[in-house]
Amino acid sequence: MKLITEKNLSKIIIYIFIIIMSSMIFMITYFYVKNTYENFETEMEIFKKEYYEIKKKTLKKEVDTVLDIFNYNITKEYIDDQEQKNEAIRLLNNIRFEKNKSNYFFVYEIKNMNGGDGFAKLLVNPNRPDIVGSFISTNYEDDNGKKFREIFLKDIREKQESYTQYTYKKPGTDEIKQKLSYFKYYENWNWVLAVGVYTDDIEKEISLKRELLESRIKNK
Repeated sequence: MKLITEKNLSKIIIYIFIIIMSSMIFMITYFYVKNTYENFETEMEIFKKEYYEIKKKTLKKEVDTVLDIFNYNITKEYIDDQEQKNEAIRLLNNIRFEKNKSNYFFVYEIKNMNGGDGFAKLLVNPNRPDIVGSFISTNYEDDNGKKFREIFLKDIREKQESYTQYTYKKPGTDEIKQKLSYFKYYENWNWVLAVGVYTDDIEKEISLKRELLESRIKNK
């Protein structure tokens, strides 16, 4: 009795073909998914880096816009210097950018460009009204031991501006969070005008982008 008939042979060939094709499809799918996720992680790193660069440009733009207003007001001869400064302080205490974010402007009046204790007087800081009007020091350290005021002041001396990252109290909370700030020197009044963004806000936006892209990959 023949175990393998012509009919059985055809079935066996079909089964083998199905197994081979299924294996090929599985392997192709596996490598496609693996490669897709590897590319995804690379693209996310690029996106994250570019997103931080966009935020830095946004901070600079916000400061430059305010300084343009200051320069325009200076041309008004009927307003004296102190009145212009008072108006600028009122403005900066009441403006934010990026709705629903914890971003605010703050201002140092420089007393000693070389730094040290009492190097500047804090004129504006809506997040810390308790120390507004106080003289501050470049020796102050954040929670990670970073003398961020010393760092930004060095940049101000060398290039009139600075991007500095450090930890600071987040508005409306007792939490200390990482913050990226842009500082720029305003020579007319000997001020350093600054604005910052808390990086956990940035990371939330990046996480939303990640979730959206991951969902698209899964759907594929």
